Amino acid sequence: MSDFSTLVTDSATTTFEQIARRAYGDEGLAYYVANANPGVFEPISPGLTLRIPKHRYTSVNRATGEQTFSPSVTRSKAETVNKGSDVRILVNGKTIATWLTVNLDTSLTQVASLNFTIFYDESQIIQLDILQPFSYQPVEMYVNDVRVFVGTVVSIQPSVSADGVTFAFAAYATCGVLNDCTLPISAYPSEYAEIGLFTLCRKLCEPFGISVSVYGWEDPEPIVLEASLRPGSTVLGFIKQLCEQHGVNVTSTYDGQLLLFRPNPQGAPVFRFREGEPPLLTIETTYNGQQYYSDLTAIETIEAGFGGEPYTDINPFARTVLRPFVFETKETDDAGAKVYAEQKSSQMFGESIRYTIGVSQWFDISGTMWRLQQTVQLKSPSALIRSDYEFMIAGVSFTKDANSETASLTLVLPEAYSNRKPKILPWQ
Repeated sequence: MSDFSTLVTDSATTTFEQIARRAYGDEGLAYYVANANPGVFEPISPGLTLRIPKHRYTSVNRATGEQTFSPSVTRSKAETVNKGSDVRILVNGKTIATWLTVNLDTSLTQVASLNFTIFYDESQIIQLDILQPFSYQPVEMYVNDVRVFVGTVVSIQPSVSADGVTFAFAAYATCGVLNDCTLPISAYPSEYAEIGLFTLCRKLCEPFGISVSVYGWEDPEPIVLEASLRPGSTVLGFIKQLCEQHGVNVTSTYDGQLLLFRPNPQGAPVFRFREGEPPLLTIETTYNGQQYYSDLTAIETIEAGFGGEPYTDINPFARTVLRPFVFETKETDDAGAKVYAEQKSSQMFGESIRYTIGVSQWFDISGTMWRLQQTVQLKSPSALIRSDYEFMIAGVSFTKDANSETASLTLVLPEAYSNRKPKILPWQ
């Protein structure tokens, strides 16, 4: 069966949230729809035929192919969480039956990565086929028959001990190649002028066969006035540099392609964590005073020196100290000093205040795997979070071995990376 159905839009489905509500009964799954329809922007015109991914809690009528959201299926799946998830890994289309440990990392600011370890068994012909260093074989990971990762194996490391031989595999999302490589020589000189940001990103990814999806962007496409990718600079590094100036984050989709988006916390909190109560296991805090500033000032520069008016973004929570940070921005696009300064400020809140919590399950109470941009509440007086505070999930690390199944959630302020300021800090 196909992994997708279709939906024809009308006047009541002009946003991805409206479509997700109709398809799944849950507007928080808008990401799935947007990811499956690259090149479609909100507001969505009536009459378009969109691809609708079959979500893990969608029941399908085999006779008609119609899919509907089923709360009873959700409850059933949630009840099986404690029994352990069914994790399946395929390398070059061949199932790995004897993995020992597996770890999947996802992040708002990095492409996804997958690491797993297997026992070496020379009697298994499949292992002999996949144990080929530098073969860059495709890899997929499924959880309860839902595909959650598509990528490329980049490292295979053997380890020999008295207990036997193991092999550690490291992989990244398919688009991770952009972080390693420059453009091919045929693409140079790579100089661009007066081109849309998203259009340019797609052009840069074309030689690698990587598609680019844009999600959560309602403004007109930003224009890059002038930019040049120099030899020695990686493609992904260049894309991130351009996107950061406009408040656009760069990560990977579940099918391994590149995703450009503006962070936006999705829906009501899906879980309330309390210190000392399961499934919360650990809490680690990051209060980085060296990356926290009282004011950030962007100065536009041109070839002859400073050009446009500087813009200062003030941190309302640091008015009793002087910790300025002044930085230059090149006049290469239409963003302006104000956009640069506001983006730098929201990035500061995301990097200097964060919490990493360990939990004993991979799923929220609805039976959905923890996902980026979900919101959760956390109260931990020991971590100086004295009341229920709403955070956004900025990273998830799923870990499983023979004895346990845990997740590590990286939590940031909901306004982080979004050009907005928090109204109150967790300890206030």
